[in-house]
Amino acid sequence: MDGLTRRVPEGYAPIDLFPAESGPASPLRICVLLKDEPDPAAGPLVVVRDVLDASVCLGCVLDASDAVDAWIEIWVQRVDALDHAAGGERASLSNASLEDRWKRTARGLEATAADSMIATGFENRPLEPVALDRKKGLARAPMHEATGAQWAICRNEDVLSEKGLASFRSSLKRYLWVEQLGAESPFVDACDPEAVRTQVLTGINRDLVPFNPQGGLLMVRRLAPVSYADHADVVGGRSWTGIRHGVSALDLREGYDTVVRASGFAGDPEPIDPDRLFLGRHGRWGRLVEALHLKIKMLTEAVHAVRGAVERSGRPLLNITDESFRVDLWEGGIGLPRLWASRVRLVDPGTALEMTVGGERTRGFVSPHGIGRGVFRPEVGGEFAGGRCDFRVRSIDASDPAGAIIEATFRSEGRVPGGGSELLELRLPIGGERVLLHGRVRTEEAMGPGELRFRSVPIAMDEHLVGLIRSAEGVPMRDVSFEVVPLASSPCDLHALGVLGVRSLLVNGENTLAVALDELLSLTRAADEARERDGSLETADAFERAFFADERWAASIGPQRLVVDPVPAAQAADLIPPEIWIRLLVVLGRMLMGTPGAYCRDIGDTKGLAPHLVFDEAIADLSSLLVRTRSLIVVDWRHNREVHAVLRRYREGMATAD
Repeated sequence: MDGLTRRVPEGYAPIDLFPAESGPASPLRICVLLKDEPDPAAGPLVVVRDVLDASVCLGCVLDASDAVDAWIEIWVQRVDALDHAAGGERASLSNASLEDRWKRTARGLEATAADSMIATGFENRPLEPVALDRKKGLARAPMHEATGAQWAICRNEDVLSEKGLASFRSSLKRYLWVEQLGAESPFVDACDPEAVRTQVLTGINRDLVPFNPQGGLLMVRRLAPVSYADHADVVGGRSWTGIRHGVSALDLREGYDTVVRASGFAGDPEPIDPDRLFLGRHGRWGRLVEALHLKIKMLTEAVHAVRGAVERSGRPLLNITDESFRVDLWEGGIGLPRLWASRVRLVDPGTALEMTVGGERTRGFVSPHGIGRGVFRPEVGGEFAGGRCDFRVRSIDASDPAGAIIEATFRSEGRVPGGGSELLELRLPIGGERVLLHGRVRTEEAMGPGELRFRSVPIAMDEHLVGLIRSAEGVPMRDVSFEVVPLASSPCDLHALGVLGVRSLLVNGENTLAVALDELLSLTRAADEARERDGSLETADAFERAFFADERWAASIGPQRLVVDPVPAAQAADLIPPEIWIRLLVVLGRMLMGTPGAYCRDIGDTKGLAPHLVFDEAIADLSSLLVRTRSLIVVDWRHNREVHAVLRRYREGMATAD
């Protein structure tokens, strides 16, 4: 049970999702948790998080004695958040494509994280709409009052067309209907909660709580109860408050609350903490180094998890935050602390959708929710920005089997992307038609003043369209609208992971993530200036010179940030070897896009490699740091502290002499 309680918390009820219709009931039941009195902010269901196309609800597996055998998260497919998503038109979103995406995600998890999956069969076939009956403690289909038949999702394309409703397969619309009534059935927009409440959950259904009114796919995974950020804070010295549900929290702990002692870092000797490796005799010093190793371990596991997901799916995630990961709390053997037996797990499959351009599927991706979230978002110049341009077709080559390629001259007063990670999208007015083109400009092939060479990607065209474009060769087209479409890939994820590293290693409650990130970026610029002054400096040497040239850096992003209790910066520096700390800052800085020496220079810079290989250099550097920090754990701490104190005084004396 990973240290979690076997009792359902007071005030919540387990609702059997798959009750037996006949015959003996199963001794094991998959249940979703329902609050007796709906939370005023979050409602009756405990939604652990929302992802691109699903809500993730808290549930449990009960045995015959109503004891919790396992805590689980139930992924319920929902498409309403995607209906008006930015970039949705380009990515050709539809119920059919999202169902295919869901099934591929489930297969990937079954192949690589089978221990986290609980198969129900509804990963591959939809669960028709069910609602939760509080009184009976089970899920059941809402019934049409006049006929007694079940409400279901209409997938009959002929009936939908006859009623003038959107197709199920090719749109994001879903309609509830009563199949036995055929075209005479009422049709209710399943993606409109108010319509479902007022037209379906009335009369005999009025006491039911909606669960999956959109009749989508389901996925059940074992619960990893602690978020990445919460676990990093626990490693640094805080307590875990439980799973949030609106204005309250569910405490599922059974032992995890002992991770942090009230005595904190008060001095020696201290009580033994069974969740940490170090005993009280090592005090704050041992735990500071332990926090460094465990937090680098967390970050390395997160990077490995993302690399594996990208390799399996062939696409990036594009939405990584600290909420993209959860932490499994394994029960260690005798003498093995729980913090050392924990494991970071990726729980969000990402929002990336491969972009289709003409007849070619590019190696770039877009996200319906934008590229990145909040502070984890990389800098994206001109995302979905546009402008007006002058355009002249020079030639069209229709001999390429992949499609026709158009060469043209492009001129615009606005920002024009010159990198390989952005496309231009233009709609040319030719012969009374609007011809959609995608391509790139070549800044190195400038023509006349302000003019650039444009080359389209191969585009599938019939002879009629090819003829139209040939007729427009050399004809100036004025005031043509264009749009800049960034094609993102795994460098976006690497950048977000770098921000995640800053969150876990450089934020301790006395500063914020935004401040720590800004300080690290400023340090990378200072290191770059040091290299400009002395071209012989390696990156790590430049970082070290910049770091020790200004006391600001030790105060703002020194190793004392690893723990929440106050540790003087100078004393923390005595415990953490400067070369290790500087190397860590170098790795975090290189993970961030746009910094000097960054692993990737822009959002699509995969260096011509498969997307998952982008992470390998960072993984190698983090793994090296893991080995080095692990070796610190068995040193003589008192001797180590004394040596570093002497070296620090010597270094300060040298600086004064200068």
